[in-house]
Amino acid sequence: MAETPTQSDQIVDEVAETYARSLFELAEPAGILADALDELRQIDGIVRESPELTTLFEHKTIDPARRGESIKRLFSGQVHNLVLRFLMVLNSKGRLDAL
Repeated sequence: MAETPTQSDQIVDEVAETYARSLFELAEPAGILADALDELRQIDGIVRESPELTTLFEHKTIDPARRGESIKRLFSGQVHNLVLRFLMVLNSKGRLDAL
């Protein structure tokens, strides 16, 4: 029997959709939508495979400014600037879980 989504799950889905729409609206006209999505998939995979990165991205007790500096060090020059800025917005809003 399939689980019924909780109200919390529905809110997370709505938040993720909002951020995804924003990324689409910026990346598509710039002609980098496919690359941006690929980079985000790669980042998601890397984070899931690394307990340290999972902690960095998921634990709310980590100071957002320190987390942001770590994200910049890890991904600056490795991903498109729009993707990096997107990660920084998610971080500043406490929404890296939407990735």
